[in-house]
Amino acid sequence: MNFLPTKIVLRIFCFILFGLTVILGCSKDDEESYDAIETSAMLKKTNAVAGTTSKINVAAVIEGSIPTSAKAPATIAFKGYGSINQGQIKSYFWDFKDGSTANTINASHTFKKAGEYAVQLTVKNAAGQTHSTTRKITITGSSSSSGSSKINVAAVISGSIPTSAKAPATIDFKAWNSVNQKDIKGYFWNFNDGSTTTKKNPTHTFTKTGDFVVELSVKNAAGETHSTTRNIKITGTSTTNTGSSSGGSTSASSSGSGSSGSTSSTARTSGNYPSNAVMASSFGFKSGDATAAFEAAINSGKSYVVIDKQSSDWVIRPTRFFNLSNMTIVFEPGVTLRAKSGAFKEGARLFKLSGARNVTIEGTGATFKMNKNEYTSGEQRHAFEMDMCNGITVRGLTIRDSGGAGIKLMGDTNSGYCQNIILENIRSLNNRRDGITITSAQDVWVRNSEFSGSSGTRPEAGVVLESDTANERLVNINFTNCKFADNESAGIHFSTNKMNGGSRSVSIKVVDSEFSNNAISPPSGFFPTEVEVGGGNGTSVVGGEIRFERVKFNGSRGGIVFTRKSANGFKAVFKDCEARNVVTSNSISPIRMEANSSRNTLGGIEFDNFYIQYNRDIPFMKIQAPSKSGNFDVKNVKGSFTVKEPGDNPLYYKGGYQTSKNVNVSINYKHI
Repeated sequence: MNFLPTKIVLRIFCFILFGLTVILGCSKDDEESYDAIETSAMLKKTNAVAGTTSKINVAAVIEGSIPTSAKAPATIAFKGYGSINQGQIKSYFWDFKDGSTANTINASHTFKKAGEYAVQLTVKNAAGQTHSTTRKITITGSSSSSGSSKINVAAVISGSIPTSAKAPATIDFKAWNSVNQKDIKGYFWNFNDGSTTTKKNPTHTFTKTGDFVVELSVKNAAGETHSTTRNIKITGTSTTNTGSSSGGSTSASSSGSGSSGSTSSTARTSGNYPSNAVMASSFGFKSGDATAAFEAAINSGKSYVVIDKQSSDWVIRPTRFFNLSNMTIVFEPGVTLRAKSGAFKEGARLFKLSGARNVTIEGTGATFKMNKNEYTSGEQRHAFEMDMCNGITVRGLTIRDSGGAGIKLMGDTNSGYCQNIILENIRSLNNRRDGITITSAQDVWVRNSEFSGSSGTRPEAGVVLESDTANERLVNINFTNCKFADNESAGIHFSTNKMNGGSRSVSIKVVDSEFSNNAISPPSGFFPTEVEVGGGNGTSVVGGEIRFERVKFNGSRGGIVFTRKSANGFKAVFKDCEARNVVTSNSISPIRMEANSSRNTLGGIEFDNFYIQYNRDIPFMKIQAPSKSGNFDVKNVKGSFTVKEPGDNPLYYKGGYQTSKNVNVSINYKHI
């Protein structure tokens, strides 16, 4: 009896449940796990029984404020309330891997011993089918054990690391999120393919197939070590078959349509991809201009399209695709989708999706590349734009050298917007305007991604969040485990000038991420800072919240936070953040609040447990406010800071403002 290939079953079921997954699994404001979302969105279990497919209709999702590491005894609250299709879940089972279990939907557990624990949640439906997911937690030595040696560091592996890739696979590994980096005296990576390195953030190429357990060990001054691992599966190489075919079928045959000389096709066995996959090269790849084959493949109506690696890049002219739906597009490792030189006028896009629905783009090891050096004016030559799309997942792409934004998410100027967008393991580098622009979107998750090196035309930021009209929206926008570095201006630029009190409230969250070496040389009118929080236009300010949690600022040239926001409207929150070695090139306060002439208040911001270290004799925070008699207030500002700087300078008010006019202002700090 013949069964459908497992990959096809998985893909079909994934599309059916995709919308439900996003709504039920991703709509909460709580921090969400990369592993949990990937599990709920992509890893639905199927069982082939007597020629039919039995689909499990539930999926486990672990949520909650769960640290990657903690000191014993550590009491942690685990949440199962984000699990998929809760109405069909009949039981929950937690295994904490230390001998303890629980069978409640949400469980609180205390880890008493040091070790690495892969906490597992299993859910079961009425048919007895189960689905499981895990969350890894490192518990370090107990802080209460007198006389015992306590290790004060912990290894954490981050970066755009796929779970699988084809050889040769070049992967960037990062240790920048390891715990207590200032106390780490050595890093050691073992790739378990015969290669090792002592670099902090290495790049490694796997040339052979196999399952590799990559291990990172960190060492403190006492010589104590802590290790963690990441599993990577390297599959067979994608090679061009230059010999004669002796009966082996290929899904990339040109069917007689290819022309000799300028057209090539890569032969590969049908087992590499689902049987319904179509190879883009089969539409007649031409090395000098592959636009026709590229467009024909994507518009072919096939549900699985592979942009297969050729002997040269996929060079294309501007492209735009309308209303694609329920399909997967794979850019093979080593593929470069390159902008044709001289073909991109201002406003042209390398790859644009309009009105797409339920499309997955797999791009691990592939690159979208434009020709930034050609674009000496303008800001609208974007590499990858999504316009009013819903249910788009993009993984693994490197996007670089655009004449505008690396990625743009937009709607129309009325009420249209992008929705349910997942961007994972993306690297957006060296773009002329910014790494990513979001003007109108809702329910966006950006994980394990990097936005670096923007330069050329304002605002020159890593991320730009700014709507073009009051009708657009920035709702439930999430960045997790991302890096914003080496941009000419801010790592994140948030502007609400076109919004007002009647706009839909904003909700933006940046967690477990790092800012480094931004504000290299900001354009005129932009403050040298890692994060710029705009204040709106006038006194009618959009409501909502922008929140930064467990964010690290490392090696900043300028300040770390700059805002002119009114105390009215949205709130800005910085919780459990730390800044080290900042203001290295500018004698400005790390945190600066500045009044705007069009507003009568300054504030609406909270700093909760913020550590700041720098080497300049300047105040850690400056509030510049006017002395308007009776017409201006600093309002709704709270802060708790620990500051290490050479002068032990106090909080500084400038501009003639009298602090007696403060309303609900409480800023506490201590110098160490």
